[in-house]
Amino acid sequence: MARKLKVPVVSTFHIQAEHLAMNAGIHSSMFISYCYKIWLKTIYNRSRMVICPSLFAEEELKRYGLKSPTTIISNGFLPIFHPILTERPGSMKEKFIILSVGRLAPEKRHDVIIRAIDGSKYREKIILFLIGEGPAKEKLQRLGQGLPNPPVFLFLTPEELVYYYNLADLYIHAATIEVECMTVLEAMGCGLPVVISRSPKSATCQFALDDRFLFEGDDIKALTARIDYWAEHPSELENAKKPYLEKSSHFRIETSVAKLLSIYQNLALTKTTTPRNDSFSQ
Repeated sequence: MARKLKVPVVSTFHIQAEHLAMNAGIHSSMFISYCYKIWLKTIYNRSRMVICPSLFAEEELKRYGLKSPTTIISNGFLPIFHPILTERPGSMKEKFIILSVGRLAPEKRHDVIIRAIDGSKYREKIILFLIGEGPAKEKLQRLGQGLPNPPVFLFLTPEELVYYYNLADLYIHAATIEVECMTVLEAMGCGLPVVISRSPKSATCQFALDDRFLFEGDDIKALTARIDYWAEHPSELENAKKPYLEKSSHFRIETSVAKLLSIYQNLALTKTTTPRNDSFSQ
C-alpha cells in the first residue's frame, strides 16, 4: 500500500534466520537461505532504505542478495545504564562475580558459561548471575546445580539491572548468533568489562577491547582460560573499565535517534516517483 501511494518504506534487520532455526531445532542451511530469500523478496528489496544495527548485519543481508540502500544505526542503549557506587553484601566481598543478561534461550549459550565456570580453578570463588527468562531456564538450573555456587537466576526491570551491571567483575556474552547485542552495550555503559564469543555469525565481538576479551565460538576451555586469567588479574580488569565506558559512548540511544530522524526526514523529502516491486509475484 505504501509503495502504491509512493510513500518511502523503511525496514530494519534485527532478527537472523539462524535465531529461528536454532529455537526450532532446525539444522539446515537450506532453511536459513530460504528464510533470507523470502525476507528479501517480500520486505528488504521492496524497501527504500534498510536500517542495520551493525556492519555485520549489513554485510549479511548483502551476502544473501540485498539490493536496497542501507545505513548502519545502532539500537542505542538508554542513559540509565551508567556507573554507580555499589556496596557488596558481606557474603560476596571475596567472590568473583560474573554476569550474563538476556533471554534464556538456546542461541544465547548460557550453558557454555556454566560449563566454563565448572572447569575453572576458581570455581569455588565464582558466583554467576543469569538475568532473564526463557525456555531454557529449567535446563540451565539443572546444569548449574553441579557448581559450588549454583547460578542465581533473576528477572529484573532495567532500573534494577543497573545495580548488577555495577556489582559484577566481568560480563560474559557467549551467543554465537547476534546482530548487535544490547546487553553488552548496557554493561559497557556501566563500565563493566565484557568477554565475548567470536563467531562468524555475530556482530558482538566488535565491542571487545582486544583479544584478551574474546574466545572462539562455543569453545568451553577457551572461555575457562579467559575466566581464570581475569580472576588472576583484577588490576588489569579494573583498568579496562574506563576504556569500555569510553567505547560505549558511540552507541548511546540519543545518537541513534538523531541518525534515525535524519534518515526519515531525508526520505520524506525525496518520495519515490516510480513504485518499485509493487507485486509480490515479481
